[in-house]
Amino acid sequence: MCEVINLIKCSSGKKAIEVENVGFSYEVFNIKKNIMLGYINNTQNYIEYIEILLNNLPEKMFNYYNKASNLQDKINSLLSYYMLNSLLEKQNDLILNFSTNGKPYLDNGKFISISHTQNIVLCAVSTKMIGIDIEKTFVYNDKIANYIANDIEYNKLLKSKNKDKMLSSLWTKKESYIKCYDLNLSYSMKNIDTINSNCTFCEFQFENDICGAFCQTENNI
Repeated sequence: MCEVINLIKCSSGKKAIEVENVGFSYEVFNIKKNIMLGYINNTQNYIEYIEILLNNLPEKMFNYYNKASNLQDKINSLLSYYMLNSLLEKQNDLILNFSTNGKPYLDNGKFISISHTQNIVLCAVSTKMIGIDIEKTFVYNDKIANYIANDIEYNKLLKSKNKDKMLSSLWTKKESYIKCYDLNLSYSMKNIDTINSNCTFCEFQFENDICGAFCQTENNI
């Protein structure tokens, strides 16, 4: 099952965060009564404050920061941490745990997921297992289509009048499924059935060229 969500109707406004003298805001979306999304864009504007944000990061979270491969990813990682900290109403003491596949999780019974692309960060908090993905809309690429799509999906892609959008939608849904169920990145996307699945998929659009999806289990775990 897949739904398309109008995020404008789900917006709860913006929340402000201040770390020492650095302030930023992010938008909050409440979806399905048990999902809360936090969204921030133009994250490149905060690169100059990276030292301040890093100095206020709990020592146990340094590994999370150091996994980022470049400066933009590092600031995205920092901002995702502070945004989750705010969403969960922590006092800068949030500690994220990570599975062997890299999925972040909490010890308090809530489930989280993080995604970022270029200068955008998206975080999800839910009472059920959840995975979220956000991407810049793809330009159709047949190699990518063959890599992720099963035969039925691939035939639909070939007939689609908007291959870019359909391929991007398929990718974000399957990526969110992998995150939700904490699968290894080597897991074949072809094996993920986005139609007949034991979870719920939701798609959404942030900006004209940014799309996203989340996958959520039907029942509390």
